[in-house]
Amino acid sequence: MTTKDPTTYADLSQGRIRHIDFHIKVDFAERVLDIEATYHLDEPLNGSFFLDTYKIELKEAEADGHALAWELDEEDEVLGQRLHLKDLNGTDTFTLTFRTSPEARALQWIAAEQTAGGKHPFLFSQCQSIHARSVFPCQDTPSVRFTYSADVEAPEGLRAVMAAEQVQGPEGSGMFFFQMPQPIPSYLFAIGVANLAFREFGPRTGIYAEPETIEAAAWEFAENETKMHEAEKLLGPYMWGRYDLLVLPPSFPYGGMENPRLTFLTPTSILGTRGQVSLITHELAHAWTGNLITNAMWRDFWLNEGWTTYAESRITEVLEGKDSHDLHDAYNERNLTKLMKERLGMDSPQTCLKLPAEEKDADAFTTIVAYYKGCFFLMECEHAVGRVRFDAFIQKYMKRFQFQSITTETFLDFLKSELPEVFEKVNVHQWVYEPGLPERKNRPHSRLFDEVEKVLKEYGQGNRPTKTLVAGWHRYQVMSFLNALPRNIPVEDCRYFEEILDLEKANDGAFFSPFYVICIRSGYQEAMPRIEKFMGTVGRMLYVLPIMRTMIDTDWSRELARPLFERVRDRHHQITIKAMDGLLKKAGL
Repeated sequence: MTTKDPTTYADLSQGRIRHIDFHIKVDFAERVLDIEATYHLDEPLNGSFFLDTYKIELKEAEADGHALAWELDEEDEVLGQRLHLKDLNGTDTFTLTFRTSPEARALQWIAAEQTAGGKHPFLFSQCQSIHARSVFPCQDTPSVRFTYSADVEAPEGLRAVMAAEQVQGPEGSGMFFFQMPQPIPSYLFAIGVANLAFREFGPRTGIYAEPETIEAAAWEFAENETKMHEAEKLLGPYMWGRYDLLVLPPSFPYGGMENPRLTFLTPTSILGTRGQVSLITHELAHAWTGNLITNAMWRDFWLNEGWTTYAESRITEVLEGKDSHDLHDAYNERNLTKLMKERLGMDSPQTCLKLPAEEKDADAFTTIVAYYKGCFFLMECEHAVGRVRFDAFIQKYMKRFQFQSITTETFLDFLKSELPEVFEKVNVHQWVYEPGLPERKNRPHSRLFDEVEKVLKEYGQGNRPTKTLVAGWHRYQVMSFLNALPRNIPVEDCRYFEEILDLEKANDGAFFSPFYVICIRSGYQEAMPRIEKFMGTVGRMLYVLPIMRTMIDTDWSRELARPLFERVRDRHHQITIKAMDGLLKKAGL
């Protein structure tokens, strides 16, 4: 196990956190958490101990009933400040009392008027990748795993939930008690506080949402219990007890976050059609691939996301059929190739599965390369030995490394010991350590994707598709079409496609994002009011960053990009604000 990680100040040769007991008071007025946390280490320590923090106000530190000396080093914009605890005299337990900052990157405080109900505020956390340090001092690296307990004092009328088991507490007291008996890395710590209702799907599954959206949300994801059974067939027993969902406000920066026991979910996935249920398939699969077995460092990120995308693909094949599976696969390959050719460059080290060692900003690792190239590599491994043998390997892998954080090299060593034929038939080194996308020998044919390709070819020859032709298209066919249209099309064609694809009726961010990119590139300026509304009401970075990037890259909209960002920034999560602001600053705006 490595002791060097450029994304953390932690020195793992000093020892590791084993367990934390949290006492948390939620203060919506000040937009802070007041926390007392008692840390239990894996062994008694003497001398110094280093922790990651970001804008945390430390008030007291004590060990064995005595004050503990400490200091905070100079702040780094990405890493925050190193907390140096001094003179630990053979203790394995210490207590810190501190307050988070209103600028904590992991916490978003939503005003009542921005929620579905409009009467109660909403707090939620997002700690991936290295933002847990803005909630509590920690060894903020995925290679350190710890258990925890927490009691949370919430304002009257609001409910606290955590990515942990809720323990029965006094009714109506405003106190909520949790315990997480399985060891997790810091980025999987999660809390939410809001006016929440709950609906149960089955013995192990359910959903939390605001009362105004709970029925729609419950219908959308009612099949989760079935997904659990299919996931267990592929990946082995589910080790986390319950699997529930929490629907967040629109500013949530991701599609979903795989917090153990409680996936945090974007409301943009509630379409009224169950059209985005593959998102839940992905987040559920993370219970094994990412949560049960975790990348040891963020440069091994593909171990989390490549494996999860592969598992999602396999479960989708069972639940939705091979046509849907093959369409997803073709769509993902097209998008991956497009990203590598147009934005990253085929020779970029960012297109390797094992990412560069020197990068300290872990959020920089979160491109689709880890997801899709990692998935395609595992498909090649499966093809090399056959599905029966590879499925047996999957189960053995999950059992061998459960509740561990591993490196790419640890995985490859295990793969070679169990399935040496993979290394004879697949160029493993090229897939993992070299840039670009190696040739795939196991590329499935998708008739649904071919239909889209035919329409695109005919459009290139001047023949626009009819509404009847596209009326029965699968959601991923529409996405494939919009993502593959030429960079610039006539403005009248923008209006035409908006109508025949029923984009307003579909109300799907996965359609609007590429469509608005086309509108900007094509000079369809009358779409700008709708683009601004979209940018101010949808926080999912997968949807908003391509629009911001396109505005910056297009002459007529370039000078509009910074003013639009400033008008909508207060409706976005700190992570999204940081990403959009970074794009603008890089462009000199």
